[in-house]
Amino acid sequence: MVVIDRVDVLDETVARLNGWDRGFPHTKSKTSETNWSDAVDLPEPSESQRNFWEVQRLRRSVHGYQKHPIPLADAVAVCEAAHDPDAETEILLVVRDVKGVEPGLYAYDGERLGLLEAVPADSTRREEWFLQREFAAAPAVLVLVSSVAACGGSMHAYRQMMVHVGEQCQDAALAAVGVGLGGVIFAGLLMVGLLDLGIDGFQRTGVVGYAFGYPLDAQRQ
Repeated sequence: MVVIDRVDVLDETVARLNGWDRGFPHTKSKTSETNWSDAVDLPEPSESQRNFWEVQRLRRSVHGYQKHPIPLADAVAVCEAAHDPDAETEILLVVRDVKGVEPGLYAYDGERLGLLEAVPADSTRREEWFLQREFAAAPAVLVLVSSVAACGGSMHAYRQMMVHVGEQCQDAALAAVGVGLGGVIFAGLLMVGLLDLGIDGFQRTGVVGYAFGYPLDAQRQ
């Protein structure tokens, strides 16, 4: 009788992934080819208008948004809340209606927004990225991309990736409520959109998304 050590098998598998995935997040990723010289210079992120307990009380899933552009500083606050310079996470922002920013898909590096693809607000291309049209209609969508291999040679690598990226997304959602916005966490972009960026769904994958804007019943400041 042959006894298979599951831990050894899983460790070997993750080790192979690490070998294939050296250089994350830059290998074969169009986000690393962003022309940052033409990037959007960003203002300081908006400060939260609400304390922690107010944010906890007001947080909810929002599926409908006002036809009103998001201030760029508010969008930066959401991106910055998710940004962790020590994490192997790429931050993408799908812009539909943000003041001063051309509609399209951007990469965020903590200081700038680099345009990856210009996509008009009414383009059918935008709808191809999402399973539900409500997400395509959101003023902005944050997308977090990461890698199992980047979490290290552990049988718990996938769980570690999901937990850490989930925390980043939750931080972004709380920041949105703090500046008067609202949104909903969902699965993010479909693979048809991510494949165009060189994200193959295996070595690197889109983990989660957060659609946000002004809720229909919100009072704007």
